[in-house]
Amino acid sequence: MTLLDAHLEQITLSAAAIADLPYEQPRFIDHQVLTGYHSFPAPKIFTNALLSSHDITTLIRDTEAHERILFSFASPDKENSAVVPNPSRRSTLHPNKNNSVMLGNAPDLSRLQREKSAVTNLLGGELQERLRSETTQKDKERGEANVDILLKGAEKFPIPGTKDKIAALKSRHSQLTSSTIRYETKISKQTAQLSQLNCQKDFSKDQDSGSGSETDVVASTTDEAMITVEDIKMEEEEILELEKKKRSLEDRVSVIKKITCLGSGFVGGPTSAVTAFKSNVEVTVVDVNPERIAAWGSRSLPIYEPGLDEIVYAARDGLLPGHNGAVADAPRLYFSTDIDKAIREADLIFVCVNTPTKTGGIGKGAAADLGFVEAATRTIARVATENKIVVEKSTVPCRTAQSIRDILAANAHPGVRFDVLSNPEFLAEGTAVRDLLYPDRIIIGSMPTPNGLRAVRSLAEVYGQWVPRERIITMNLWSSELSKLAANAMLAQRISSVNALSAICEVTGANVNEVSYACGLDSRIGSQMLKAGPGFGGSCFQKDIFNIVYLSESLHLYEVADYWRAITLMNEYQKHRFTKRIITCLYNNLANKHIAIFGFAFKKNTSDTRESPAITLVNNLVAERAKVAVYDPKVQEAQVWRELLEGGGDLNSLKLNVSICKSAYTACEGADAVVIMTEWDEFSNKSDECGDLTDKQRQPLAVKSMDLDDMTDTGDVDMKTSTCKVVDWAKVGSRMRKPMFVFDGRNMLDHVKLEEMGFRVEAIGRASSSTHHLFQDE
Repeated sequence: MTLLDAHLEQITLSAAAIADLPYEQPRFIDHQVLTGYHSFPAPKIFTNALLSSHDITTLIRDTEAHERILFSFASPDKENSAVVPNPSRRSTLHPNKNNSVMLGNAPDLSRLQREKSAVTNLLGGELQERLRSETTQKDKERGEANVDILLKGAEKFPIPGTKDKIAALKSRHSQLTSSTIRYETKISKQTAQLSQLNCQKDFSKDQDSGSGSETDVVASTTDEAMITVEDIKMEEEEILELEKKKRSLEDRVSVIKKITCLGSGFVGGPTSAVTAFKSNVEVTVVDVNPERIAAWGSRSLPIYEPGLDEIVYAARDGLLPGHNGAVADAPRLYFSTDIDKAIREADLIFVCVNTPTKTGGIGKGAAADLGFVEAATRTIARVATENKIVVEKSTVPCRTAQSIRDILAANAHPGVRFDVLSNPEFLAEGTAVRDLLYPDRIIIGSMPTPNGLRAVRSLAEVYGQWVPRERIITMNLWSSELSKLAANAMLAQRISSVNALSAICEVTGANVNEVSYACGLDSRIGSQMLKAGPGFGGSCFQKDIFNIVYLSESLHLYEVADYWRAITLMNEYQKHRFTKRIITCLYNNLANKHIAIFGFAFKKNTSDTRESPAITLVNNLVAERAKVAVYDPKVQEAQVWRELLEGGGDLNSLKLNVSICKSAYTACEGADAVVIMTEWDEFSNKSDECGDLTDKQRQPLAVKSMDLDDMTDTGDVDMKTSTCKVVDWAKVGSRMRKPMFVFDGRNMLDHVKLEEMGFRVEAIGRASSSTHHLFQDE
C-alpha cells in the first residue's frame, strides 16, 4: 500500500466523520477496521528503508492531497471539525488534542506551496522523464479505483466543493502515477544485503502541537523526498554492485588442490604425472595392484613412454637425473594402494580404469565391459563424505556418464553431491607426454546445470595452468563421450583405407608410400595416419569401433553398424594377408623354419602390446609349425607370453615353438626370414644414425630441463641420439640362412641397400621382389 493510498483513505474517513455516519471500509484496503475510528499503520514508504522513484512522485501527490483536504475541510466551527487520523500512529484514534488535527485552524498554505515547489524542482529533467516512462497500466488502474471510491463517497456524503476538488485530484493522479514494480522486485530480493537508507522520521514528537502537526508532517515528508532523490542513484549503483557480486558467486569455482586418479595404466599414469608436473595440484595415483604401484615408485616404471621417466622423477621426487641431485620443486605426485584415503582427501577424482570388450554374454566381442567403471563408481559413493567432482577419463560408450550419475546419487551419503564430467583422453601412445604437454584440444563435457558448469570451470582451471584457454573446449556429456569414439574410429578408418590401397598396389606395381604421400598433400586430407602397415593395434581403435557398431545396432541403425564394422574387417584382412604373403614367399611351407620377429609392441615408442598385429602373426606362424623368435627393445618377456596365451593354450607347449630374445642378433640366428612388425628406429638402415628422424612428430622425447623449455608444441626437441642402437644388417645377414628374406611390414627400410647386400625384400604396398622385374624397363 503506497502513501497515496493511505491519504486517499484519509479523505474518505474524513468525509464519513463529518457526516457522523458509519463508514464501510473498501475491500482494496488491507488493514484492520475498528469500530468507530480506524487504526492506520505507518505508510509503507516510511517503514521501508528504501525509496523508489514512485515514492518520490507520491510525495507530490501527498502534498497536494494535504493542501486540498486542509483547505476544503477547514471550518471555524470546532464542533463540526473533522478528525483526520494520524498516519504515523497504529493505535485507535480519538478526537482529542493529543492525537487529532482540528481542521478549524487552517495551516500555512504558503509554506505548503513552497515545500511542494521544492519537491517538484527535485523531480525535474531526466528524473521526471524516467518517472513518466515507468508508468504502468496497473498503477493507473489502482489509482483510478481509489479515486472512484472517493467519488462514490462524495456522492453519498456531499460536502460543498469536495466533488470538484476530488475530480481535480483524479486528473492530477492519472498524470503522475508511476511504476515501482522493477525497484520493489530487486529490493525484496536483496534487502538483506543492501545497506539501509534511513528515511524514516519520528512523527510522534510533533503530535501534541495541535493544528500545526499536519503541516509538520508534510514538511518532514518533503525533507525525506530531498534525501531520497539524492540517494536514488546510490541505490541503483548498490543494486548493480550486488548483482555483480551475485554473478561472481555463481561463477566461483571450487579450487582443486588434490586429485586422485583411479587406475595407473597407460592413461592414468602419464596423465597424473604431467598434471602434477605442470600444475600446483597434488596428485595421488591409486591401484589395486600393489606390484604396479611399487613399480611406479621405483626407477623402473611399469610402462614406457618417451620422456615419461623424467616427468615422473620430477613430479614424484622433485629431482631430475643428471642434475646433480638438485631439488627442483616439492613433490606433488604420489602412488598408493590406499584407495579409500585417496578418495576422501581428493577434491576431484579421475576414473582411468580399463574398459575392455566383453568376452561373453550379450554384446560379446563388441560391447564394452564396464565392470571396472561401476566398481570404481560404487567405491567413490561409499567412501566420499564430502562433495566431489568425478571425471570420466576412460574410453566408454555414449551415455555411460548417466549410469555413473545414477549410481552415485543412489549410494551417496546424505548431503554429499557428485558432479560428473566427461574428459576423454586423446593420447597417442608413443607421444603421450607430448600430447599431454601440448594437446590439440582438451574436451570437458558436463550437464548444463549451475553445479555442472562450475565443475567444468574448476577442471579448466587446472588445465589452464599450462594449456592455452582456446584449446579447452566444453560441451555436454554425451557429445564429449561420443567425440572420443568418433575420433578413434575416423583415425582407424584412415589406416584401413590406406591398407586397402596397399593390396591394390602390390598387384599393380604402384608404391603405396608414393600414393599416400600424394594424397596427404591435399590439405583436406593431410598426411597423418596414412602409413600402410600390417594393421592397426592398441587398446582403443578396435574397441571404440566395436562400441560404435554395438551402439548403432542397439539403435537399429544396421547400415551404420555395417559401415563401421567394415573397418575392422579390413584390419583383420590385412593381418592375415601379410601372413599369407610370408607363407607364399617361403615356398608355402613354414614347418621348422625359423622366423625372427622384430618388434612386438603395436607401434614404436610404447611398450603397449594390446591388439598388436604381432600377436596375430606369431599365432599364425606357430599354427604353420614355424619356430618363432621375438625381440622387442621395450616389451617385457612376461607381457609377450601373456598376450600369446590370452586366446588359450599351454605355456610349456608354446615355448616349444616361441622364444623371447634379448637382442636382434640372437633372434635372427639361423633365421630364414626377418619380419619387421614395429617401426623401432634401431631397426632402420637409412642414412640417419637412428633411422629416419625427419618426421619430428614421431620421434622420442628428450627432456632436458625441469620445465621442458626445449620442447615446442610442434614436437621439435633436441634428440638424444648418442645412445640409440642401430641394427647392423650385414651382421644380421651373416647369421641367417640363404636365401635371406626380409618382410618389411612398416615400409621403414632402405630396400635398395638391403637388396645390394643379398636380401630379398618384401614390403607391404609394393610388388613382390619375385615379380618386381615385370614393372621395370627391360
